[in-house]
Amino acid sequence: MPIPTNNKKHDWYSIDNKETSTDIFIYDVVGWETTAKDFVRELRTIKNEINLHLNTPGGDVFDGNSIYNELKSHPSKVNVYIDGLAASIGSIIAMSGDTINIAKNGFMMIHNPFTMAMGNAEEIRKTANMLDKVRDSLVQTYIDKTGQSKEQIVDWMDQETWFDSNEALAAGFATNIVEDKEIEDVADLRIYNHVPKEVQDLYQVSNVNNEEVNRRNVERTLRDAGYSRKVAREIVKSGIKDSDSQRDADVQKIIDRIDNIKI
Repeated sequence: MPIPTNNKKHDWYSIDNKETSTDIFIYDVVGWETTAKDFVRELRTIKNEINLHLNTPGGDVFDGNSIYNELKSHPSKVNVYIDGLAASIGSIIAMSGDTINIAKNGFMMIHNPFTMAMGNAEEIRKTANMLDKVRDSLVQTYIDKTGQSKEQIVDWMDQETWFDSNEALAAGFATNIVEDKEIEDVADLRIYNHVPKEVQDLYQVSNVNNEEVNRRNVERTLRDAGYSRKVAREIVKSGIKDSDSQRDADVQKIIDRIDNIKI
């Protein structure tokens, strides 16, 4: 699979400062391409009430956790609005709200974190242990917000559970249901195993930008394989050179194994 070229800046959030409140929109994959570091830097300058609007399939778990922690500790009131979808790490970000308002046609999804691993048995065991620690952290965040038992949260995550607005409210993931909001398509959801038909219809899952998806797949997989964010982006931007360099050979082996991987 050739590496697609990167010729478009694609930010996943926007901030609209108003006189009495600030609207923040996270409407794409968290951490692509701007990092949480930039988001947090801007967040810390906000002094008034925050209205956080979410329509995201998830993204980088560490970036998402950083955003959650900053919002949770922010001195201003945080009102979360799930305009369409808060899936994966997007659902963790939603837990930062003093209020969590989900649209009638909105959805939330929680699942176990996952990654790709390469290396010997010991290296793969370390990756598995890291994923267990990440999962435990996510479980505690859900428990703290919902009051649900650890066993219930773990079961929902094991099953990759999708909640509609009524289910999210009943489970404690939301505090209010609000009117439907017209939203734009969200990124490709085909990485997930149990996407409800209502979600597929709502987000027109088949109508995705395949070139954009491929670039994201490649960068994320390279990062999972141990390359830094900077190096992974350089590879996505420049592609594999026609050379005998060891790095290019290693990258090609990784790319050859991810033709069917989706974000």
